[in-house]
Amino acid sequence: MLRNYFITSLRLLKKNSLFSVINILGLAIGLAASIIIFLWVNDELSYDLFHENSERIYRVERDMTLEDGRLEVSITSSPLGPQMVSDYPEIEKFVRVARTDVMVEDIFRNQNKEQMLYADSSFFDIFSFSLIHGDPVSCLKEPFTVVISRKYAQKYFGGIPEAGSQLTLNQNGEMRPYTVTGIFDDMPHNSHIKADLIGSFVSLYSLRHEMMMKSWMASSHYTYILLAESADIADVTRNIQEMVEIYFGPEFRNFIEVDNVSDILRLKLRPLSKIHLEGNRIWDMEAPGSKNTVMVFSLVSFLLLIIAGINFVNLSTARASQRALEVGVRKVSGATKGQMVRQFLSESALFSFLALILAILFIELSLPYFSDFTGKELSVYDLIKGWNFPVIIAAWLFTAFFAGAYPAFFLSAYKPVDVLKGKRAANSSRSFRRALVIGQFSVSIALMICAVSVFRQLQYINNKDLGYNRYGLVDIAVEDRSNFNSFESFKNELLSIPRVQNVSRSMVIPTDPGFTDNPYKVRNNPETFFPVINRIDEQFIPVFEISFLAGTNFSTDMIKGYGPGLYHESTSEPGQDEDSNSGTAIYYIINDAARRMFGFDSPADALGEEVGILSGENGETSNWGPIVGVCEDFHFQPLSELIRPMLLSSSLTGHNHITIRIDGSDMAETNQMIQEMWGKYFPNQVYASSFVSQNFDMMHLAEQRLQIILLIFTFLSVFVACLGLLGLSAFSVGQRTKEIGIRKALGAEAYQIIALFSGEFSRLLIISSLIAAPVAYFILREWVANFPYRRDIEVWVFVAASFIGLAAALITVFLVTYRAVKVNPVETLKHE
Repeated sequence: MLRNYFITSLRLLKKNSLFSVINILGLAIGLAASIIIFLWVNDELSYDLFHENSERIYRVERDMTLEDGRLEVSITSSPLGPQMVSDYPEIEKFVRVARTDVMVEDIFRNQNKEQMLYADSSFFDIFSFSLIHGDPVSCLKEPFTVVISRKYAQKYFGGIPEAGSQLTLNQNGEMRPYTVTGIFDDMPHNSHIKADLIGSFVSLYSLRHEMMMKSWMASSHYTYILLAESADIADVTRNIQEMVEIYFGPEFRNFIEVDNVSDILRLKLRPLSKIHLEGNRIWDMEAPGSKNTVMVFSLVSFLLLIIAGINFVNLSTARASQRALEVGVRKVSGATKGQMVRQFLSESALFSFLALILAILFIELSLPYFSDFTGKELSVYDLIKGWNFPVIIAAWLFTAFFAGAYPAFFLSAYKPVDVLKGKRAANSSRSFRRALVIGQFSVSIALMICAVSVFRQLQYINNKDLGYNRYGLVDIAVEDRSNFNSFESFKNELLSIPRVQNVSRSMVIPTDPGFTDNPYKVRNNPETFFPVINRIDEQFIPVFEISFLAGTNFSTDMIKGYGPGLYHESTSEPGQDEDSNSGTAIYYIINDAARRMFGFDSPADALGEEVGILSGENGETSNWGPIVGVCEDFHFQPLSELIRPMLLSSSLTGHNHITIRIDGSDMAETNQMIQEMWGKYFPNQVYASSFVSQNFDMMHLAEQRLQIILLIFTFLSVFVACLGLLGLSAFSVGQRTKEIGIRKALGAEAYQIIALFSGEFSRLLIISSLIAAPVAYFILREWVANFPYRRDIEVWVFVAASFIGLAAALITVFLVTYRAVKVNPVETLKHE
């Protein structure tokens, strides 16, 4: 019997080749697109789940609620982790992770900039990273020991290093040997912790200021805890809040006078599995994913599958309605209803299975390009991992059943006598197909509206005035601050290059994630403020072309008044300002957001007012200095965040960047000349430069990818919908060939017949547009609410999307109908 079903299905496939190709191709494209998005979404949701105890690992975070806003950070203080384990038995273990950039010396004595983590010895006990050489318990116990990835073992040693091998690191001008005590497998791409160098955390007690390692308020690293299996996360979260008053309170009151510190400072526990998609906090370890993007892509994947499925069902139904006579003959010949149901379902299963095979071929061809574009490591073999394969098989079976349900249960119920007399329920079949067309194009038009609106919103962000000119800027990240001893000579030689226009130095620059805040006071104001801090020279404002609202830029005398500008070892970390140790003169420029935070009515009112930093040790305020200028707000963080208050100081300590403005006519050649100059002054240090404009693009890479991917898959959805409409219109024209011939014989013009067929589909598409508009509006309203800077939802986008959908559909119908009306009516009627 199965062989008979299979042979019948193949005959049907051959007999209706056009419908079969359209049907299978449309479903294959929809399945391929949906599965590719499904793989991407599944990868995003899989972050950090490979750890054996992932459900019991949490990151400790802190929130501060201030009058000027809420500060949510992912870093904590050094004493926190050990104290949590000591005070709460339900917390089994802790690990602290610090991140920094270092210069690593290779076998040729060249220094390469690398990112390094420092971690407690419990790192490999809490996290399930595979250590292939070394003891996971002791490899990070001793100071100045390091474990390296398999990739870096090859890079720096040419393979597995011998026992006792050392790596030499340049840390702020001092060369330190680190003993290699272990090698770990390269970390998975779906881990929010990524590293190739991991040093022992105890090393930091020798490298950082004592207060940074003992203070409860000096936050500079990440703290993870492992809960006991019996622990209740709600109880633990509630209990650890007691630590705020006991341990943080005494230091916190040096900054702010408050009765209950818990009203301002709170500790939070975030599950490890939710860090990637729901973290999005200041100083996160990596650029987080987006929960909203995952939701959007999941919706797009589902809608594409719906569109392709409707297509398949619609064409299957249209083709099946022509088989009523076949059903009658089979039933007269003795076929039972059950046999007819199995026949139609088996045909549907075969066609949808062929579509699935073709979809897998499409996936195999396109997935490498999609993976490169999204930065993922996706493979066609991911289709058979975990629940992926059962989900895909379930989608195939559901589509097959849904497509075959109508002919299987509706047509098989026909009475043979009625069918053989020509009585058919054609109207119900036609109404069903029209409803499917409306549903299909409603989804396509809604998706088109959303895609264009998303494109417009992201275009708005990309083209927004940043408050500074990001083009024509070359940034050099300086890892060895002793380089600034030669800065003036290096700068003068740079200015001798014809296309170099200006040079500045600073602690951080826009697009740099290293911005930190400190507590500041305004003279005669008891309130404590937390502006973002930057230290700059007198050329920073001109180099970035930032405009002033009031006052002036720093003068050379102001900068020189702070000291000789020579190298000074910086011990500052996020949350701590080293300038508090200096008693020399200092001046400040603030942005307009800081002006509003400080409470000055206008930019002019801020000029001459003095601000100073709270030391944090005894509550004293130092480094009082006047505000000499108020600049316009400029975006130094991603455009997904509001501009925070910023204070620019005339300090030459703690600088990490040299920024060069060049003539944009030949940036690559000019950058090459700068590199040669760098090699002259710092021959053993690798030249680590970047263009600020490219850094800005990288900050918004996820949004740009979303923009392009949405447009691609929206085009596919419209294409699949039109492919189905092509089949339906061909079916409709085929059924009405005799009618077309009679109309032409009676004098109807070709355009009148085309208008007749187009009008029928136009009404369906207008209804689709009316359904799609409110659905798209609701989705967009929720999505754009996540952007602090957003474009209003534009009416013309709804109109344009509806028009494009209508135009695409009518062109499809026109192509089919035009071919039919060009046939000589004599030939048509003769064959009829």
